[in-house]
Amino acid sequence: EVNISARLMTTARPGQILVSPPVAEAVKAAYDLDSLLPVQLKGVKEAMPLWELRGRRATPQTARAIDTATPMVGRTAERQQIAEALAQLGDGRSTTLLIEGQAGIGKSRLAQELLRMADRSTTLVLLGSGDAIEQSTPYHAWRPIFEQLLEPEPDLAGAEQTAYRLSQITAVLDPTLHDLLPLLEVVLPLDLPDTELTAQLAGEARQENTLRLLVSLLETAVGPSRPLVLILEDAHWLDSSSWTLLRRVQRQVQPLLLAIVTRPFADSRDTPAFYADLSELPTTQRITLDMLPLTAINELICQRLGVRRLPTAVTNLIHAKAEGHPFFSEELAYALRDAGLIQIADGECRLVAKPQEFAALNFPNTIQGVITSRIDRLAPPHQLTVKVASVIGRIFAFVLLCDIYPVATGETQLHQHLDHLERLGITPLETPPPNLAYIFKHLVTQEVVYNLMTYAQRQQLHRRTASWYEQTQTGDLSRFYPLLAYHWRLAGATEQAGAYYGKAGENG
Repeated sequence: EVNISARLMTTARPGQILVSPPVAEAVKAAYDLDSLLPVQLKGVKEAMPLWELRGRRATPQTARAIDTATPMVGRTAERQQIAEALAQLGDGRSTTLLIEGQAGIGKSRLAQELLRMADRSTTLVLLGSGDAIEQSTPYHAWRPIFEQLLEPEPDLAGAEQTAYRLSQITAVLDPTLHDLLPLLEVVLPLDLPDTELTAQLAGEARQENTLRLLVSLLETAVGPSRPLVLILEDAHWLDSSSWTLLRRVQRQVQPLLLAIVTRPFADSRDTPAFYADLSELPTTQRITLDMLPLTAINELICQRLGVRRLPTAVTNLIHAKAEGHPFFSEELAYALRDAGLIQIADGECRLVAKPQEFAALNFPNTIQGVITSRIDRLAPPHQLTVKVASVIGRIFAFVLLCDIYPVATGETQLHQHLDHLERLGITPLETPPPNLAYIFKHLVTQEVVYNLMTYAQRQQLHRRTASWYEQTQTGDLSRFYPLLAYHWRLAGATEQAGAYYGKAGENG
């Protein structure tokens, strides 16, 4: 982060923070800025552009491993559909986009493009995601959405933070719903004791009032002058409660651009009823992503490697193996670089081997095989780091990685390992300190790395992870019941797993 306080400029309005062009450029990813008229400064010939710093930007919880500083390659028709949907939203008309495609085809990249295209000065943009581990956790996909809606105050913690958030909620929520506030625990860690009303609610009555409260809270933030863009990634992993809430939101919160990002459902028996209903509505558009044209793949690889063009032998190999699949193509290019078969210098890609020898190489024919080849080339300490991380999940906190690491290693060394993995594009930075975390660039990468370990190794690390949550998460553990059940099950501790699955069921 940039030390903004050292570069502040004061104006006649108390509390206003103005920043100069270099500072604005440095902090624009983390803070919301409003452009102001340039000002003439004493001793400076030209007027200086200024921006007002409005506050820290709520960081979406997914789709962040993509570098949006570089333009998106291809998908022109799909981006046009998004632009038209955003234009309709600006006119007060609601639209649903169903973005479908196989793993690695570019769904998250298109979702990130939607985030980039949405005008956040006039539109509320919220992003949630399903999770393979949390499929049984009620409303799990909605937690980041309400975290973004009710952004915490960075300088507060504990009871003060809770009080601050409650003041946000009660200021906008219908007073008749205040007695239901403890029900927000399913999406926000407020630790509120049951009121006389909520203590009596159970089963369908509790679920109905929870839905009513959550929808009402969203409605308070949305209106004709501030429409909502709601993106739900990995919807194939949504729990049933999340689907039920989504149905209510789609019907009641207007105007709304709803984007559901998912892998194709295998057949009608696997398709959630609401998703099937949505697909039949005249206001719904289905965007099905397929392979990229080879010219777009060439542009994509040049962009990722930072080069102007590729040797013909390299393009021939990538096209023959990946057949236009963007993630597979990227991984092949990185694997060629990691193996020293191509060299990158001064914006040029040079083939190290002779073209005929290069063409004869026996390179893997699957994404999984290419990822495995990249991991195999890592130094043993880097391999261990990425393997331990794969047990935690696609997103992994640095503090958790440190605490469950199976060999004595200092934090400085782990930072160095992760810096190396980040440079290789394997585990980019997810969130900066103080809540330092990293993310596997793609779920496929995490799955491949996880399966490179023996069953016994995975068991031991799952046990360490489950114990870590039990020992470090003080207070109410209910939000972690499904996660604890998952790790204890894969640790082979069926009794502990069963107990937590039972608690999770009761809690839901």
